[in-house]
Amino acid sequence: MTEYPRQDPPPKERRFPVWLVLLGCAAISIALWIMYPAYASARAAARKTGCLSNVRDLAWAEKLYEVDYDDRTVPVAHWADELSPYVRDYSVYDCPDLRAVTGRLHPYGYALNASLDRKDSNKIARPEVTPFDFDCSLLVKNAAGGKELLPQPGRHDGMDNVGFADGHAKVMEPGKVRF
Repeated sequence: MTEYPRQDPPPKERRFPVWLVLLGCAAISIALWIMYPAYASARAAARKTGCLSNVRDLAWAEKLYEVDYDDRTVPVAHWADELSPYVRDYSVYDCPDLRAVTGRLHPYGYALNASLDRKDSNKIARPEVTPFDFDCSLLVKNAAGGKELLPQPGRHDGMDNVGFADGHAKVMEPGKVRF
């Protein structure tokens, strides 16, 4: 009888136990669950800042328009079209919060102060407190009006973004904006 050399059984593969993989997945999901509110509030703050930047850019575009048109403000009937050569891109007309909420490509969201229609900018009594453009509840291109168009309550944590006739912009409570 021939004897064959004895073969050792194949070595066992070292694998992670299933319970360890599940524990890792549970730990990651709990960490994401805890961090999500902070992530969401950071995104909301970024959208609010982006909106303020858009309002300021529109106010500066108006100032550039005045230089080219003998210190006259833009005609409110088609202000977005008139200011388009002076803005960096078309998204400046769109509030980032509205884009996130409505899902529309161009939700617009800003209006012009109708009382400044083709006005001589040198005759604006106090341009530092005179609203030029602002958050608007009417979501159409070339919206123009006054206080009645401000979103109530404000679109950004109860506040609205307002650009002024001197070119600066700031966040304000809707009740404190004076037209």
